[in-house]
Amino acid sequence: MNVYGRLEDEPTPTWMGSQDAPVENEEQLEVETRQPARLPFLNILFLSTIVVLVSVILPFFLGLISPEQSQDFYIGWAMHQSGAIYTDYFGTSGLLYYFLQYLTKGSILFAVFNWLALVGAGFFLFRSAYNLTEQNKQSQQVLTVFYVLASALSFGGGYATILALPFLFYALSLVTAYLAESSLDKGFIRIGASLALAFFFAPLVTALYGFVLFFALTVFNVGRNKLNHGLYQFFAAGLGFSIFFYPIGYYTAYKGSFGNAISQILYPLDSLNFTSNSGLLDNILFYGLLAIALGALTLAFTGLFQSKPLKQSVLSISASIAVILVLILEIFSTDLIHGSRMIEFLPFLSLLLLTRIPTEKPEGANRRRRSREETSVWGAFVKGNAYLPILALAYLFLAPVVSRYLLHAEQYQERTGIEAKIKGETQATDRIYVWDNLTSSYKASERLAASQLLSPRLHTGLGENRTKLVNDLRDNQPKMIVVNTKTSLWTEVEQLLAENYQAVQSEFKDFKLYKLK
Repeated sequence: MNVYGRLEDEPTPTWMGSQDAPVENEEQLEVETRQPARLPFLNILFLSTIVVLVSVILPFFLGLISPEQSQDFYIGWAMHQSGAIYTDYFGTSGLLYYFLQYLTKGSILFAVFNWLALVGAGFFLFRSAYNLTEQNKQSQQVLTVFYVLASALSFGGGYATILALPFLFYALSLVTAYLAESSLDKGFIRIGASLALAFFFAPLVTALYGFVLFFALTVFNVGRNKLNHGLYQFFAAGLGFSIFFYPIGYYTAYKGSFGNAISQILYPLDSLNFTSNSGLLDNILFYGLLAIALGALTLAFTGLFQSKPLKQSVLSISASIAVILVLILEIFSTDLIHGSRMIEFLPFLSLLLLTRIPTEKPEGANRRRRSREETSVWGAFVKGNAYLPILALAYLFLAPVVSRYLLHAEQYQERTGIEAKIKGETQATDRIYVWDNLTSSYKASERLAASQLLSPRLHTGLGENRTKLVNDLRDNQPKMIVVNTKTSLWTEVEQLLAENYQAVQSEFKDFKLYKLK
């Protein structure tokens, strides 16, 4: 039994060559064998570049980065000053993700890693689609939809999930190779290793994706009376996971931050509020309507109930469940609303798209008729959702722009003035705190925050985090506190300001400045 496999033993399709030759007669169809896949390499490079320009570089220079992503860029810069992730800085993503932030100092150079991730993700997604369906043209069309969705869903944030995608899709390519030809069950150690690397970028998304693959393999093996065989695969994948998980994870144990890392990574789950969530209605309207408009729910329900071959249905059912779970997590979240949080849907929507590609090969006249009438995956996706995805994508692009330059233009201008004032009236070693929905002012003013929780609206859904923020402000005594008058001020912080700070006269309308007495 070859569940462990070796790289040199893995049979792979030929990822180059010409497109399928036209069928000249029906006799030729009968002897037709697996056609080589034509890897759309140039398309992958081009589309990856466009996505990075639109979703990373453009928001970076226009000031459209999400509060959470802005926090992560700050962490990459701040770790060069002092401190370590999980102990001095609050992070819900994986260790490798923050390592890349550290390498780039939270600068625009981070876009290079996003580009590499998108190139790798495109390659392995195409490979997965072709493994499962042997449909070259439609596998390429899935890529187009993937890149369009990636550009909108990661507009200004969610970059940790993007970095995890090549590892997730590599694991998927190995799984689809097994589902397409169950006698070739190699590479399960590599599945586990790939998921481990993805985990250190986007832990929760990876955990859910791992569930999708495990569920699909289990059902497939049960359907083929290979349950015992599946146990060997599971242990092989577990061995592969441990190869990277323990050495990389040991860093947090060495730094004494293992417990903090676990609690912070689990924060999105621990902070869910199903009963007294003040933002519940807003979340339902925002994430619920976007999920409907993007076709996520349509894909989920068709994935659950549409009849497919076993190798496709096991993936579509588990991915559909994952989409519904992600939507529940977003709706009951207590953190700030932002379109880039929708990026967590992308790995599962991509999987649902490729499982909708028909695998049967029509013969003779039917094949020729189908080639004339065939609708692209993008066309079918858009038409099947009443063209709502176009509106949803336009909204995800335009909403941040309208908010930044039309609705709150004056407030953004004041932030620029405040950042200059902070820089002029404090020393480089002084700490500050900005009581605001956004977290960009720390890095812009080149001053460290007085708390690892950079905003009262970010990661404060747990009572213990609220208490920690107040205690940090009392203990660290920031030299200056900036208060956005539109952001609700906690009673404890009002008392702190009254006791230890004096108001600074300024020309700002939406902000108040306080200096330590």
